[in-house]
Amino acid sequence: SGAVASGFAYYDRLRPTLETDISQTSASIWSTVRTTYNCTGTNCVTALENAMYSNKQRIGIISVVFLLVPSLTTLIIMLQMRRDILYFK
Repeated sequence: SGAVASGFAYYDRLRPTLETDISQTSASIWSTVRTTYNCTGTNCVTALENAMYSNKQRIGIISVVFLLVPSLTTLIIMLQMRRDILYFK
């Protein structure tokens, strides 16, 4: 999730450049973006931003799962070990 935060910070700095680039150039990448996100002209930057923010929620959920499952597993193992140690005393 740190990489995601870094990517969003980088995008915030890059956004003005993208907006001027899409209006001043006919680079082939923009035709691909227009086709993929079904956008026209200047609203392609907004379409890219919407796609990024919709994926941000999924990435957050995945990050929580990867943090929560090992923590719960460790806690359960510790409780089981504690119970076994108390049982054999």
